[in-house]
Amino acid sequence: MINDNKETYFKNGDSYFQFGKFDLAILEYTKVIELDPNCAECYNNRGNCYFQLRKFDQSITDYTKAIQLNPNYMEAYFNRGSVYDEVRKYDLAITDYTKAIQLNPNSAQAYCNRGIVYYESGKNDLAISDFTKTIEIDPNSAQAYFNRGIVYNELGQHNLAVLDYTKASKLNPNLR
Repeated sequence: MINDNKETYFKNGDSYFQFGKFDLAILEYTKVIELDPNCAECYNNRGNCYFQLRKFDQSITDYTKAIQLNPNYMEAYFNRGSVYDEVRKYDLAITDYTKAIQLNPNSAQAYCNRGIVYYESGKNDLAISDFTKTIEIDPNSAQAYFNRGIVYNELGQHNLAVLDYTKASKLNPNLR
């Protein structure tokens, strides 16, 4: 019976999350955690809810707990990196995105996000490198072309910026 309840609470949490009812999702994930305090995915998902509610300290706490329970939980590192970026703790964001990349070297989004953090922290060469790696992994990543174009433009490499902006707009005409 307990396993049925856990699964029901977990699915309820996922459903509430999908519908943007983050407070209700938190309650459901918390019920699962009370039944199974070692559920790394529950902490991660509850952390996602807190992130959406802009309760960053709670989200960091939950992502950290998920990582403690499962040190190879790539998504928890990725998600915590996103929070650290949001609160401008760039070194911590870079560390978490780097760990996510080590766990999944084909994560285009982890490279792209780390590239954004490198750019935000003034490390333009590293940003270009990560956006280029994103494009190698996912040649249809309009966001990576656009982001790399921003960096090229800032560095005065306008021809390269125009090429990237053009490619980005071909891939996604609505990208801004």
